[in-house]
Amino acid sequence: MKHTNYRRTSLALTSLVLALQAQPVLAQGEITLSPSMRPDTAARPGGLSSVDRTFLLRASADELFELEMSRLAAEKSTAPDLQAYAKKLVEQHLAVQQELAGLAQSKGLTLPNTLSAARQREIMSLQSLSGDDFDRQYFQSVGLRAHRQNISLFSDASLRSQDPDVRAWASKMLPAQEQHLSDARALPSARRLTYTPFDSSTSQTGM
Repeated sequence: MKHTNYRRTSLALTSLVLALQAQPVLAQGEITLSPSMRPDTAARPGGLSSVDRTFLLRASADELFELEMSRLAAEKSTAPDLQAYAKKLVEQHLAVQQELAGLAQSKGLTLPNTLSAARQREIMSLQSLSGDDFDRQYFQSVGLRAHRQNISLFSDASLRSQDPDVRAWASKMLPAQEQHLSDARALPSARRLTYTPFDSSTSQTGM
């Protein structure tokens, strides 16, 4: 009888110890698990996905490059129509840069104000040219190639961006990029400034 009572008491104590040990673990789990660690918690306010961050940085670098190239063309171009086109781009890219900087800042992202070494070399290459050689390189690199790349970049962001503000901005700016390319193709001196009778990436109907 004493053996039976002892066994019952031992089992009861064991159960009590196990219960007491389990309770602090559960409590500790609730206390130490911060909201940022929970898998169903949204990203922090103002945070950007890697896709959106990459887009804003790329867009800023492209805009700054086209701005600096257009500043050179506005001063050195010998083709009046191309010079007028470059001056228009300077004004528009300045406005876009300011708007883009404001958007990035609202998302906690500071945009760099310097270009990559490769882009700087391209600007220096343009700066070393003059006359038709200068006009041709600016027209090809900015008027055509840069704006075709921009259209692809902004079109992709307008569909894939995860931040609604970034996505809306990309969608809003896409028509302007398309217009810049259209304006370049429509320049009176456009055909003369192509390396071939027609731009190699397009059909014979346009550049």
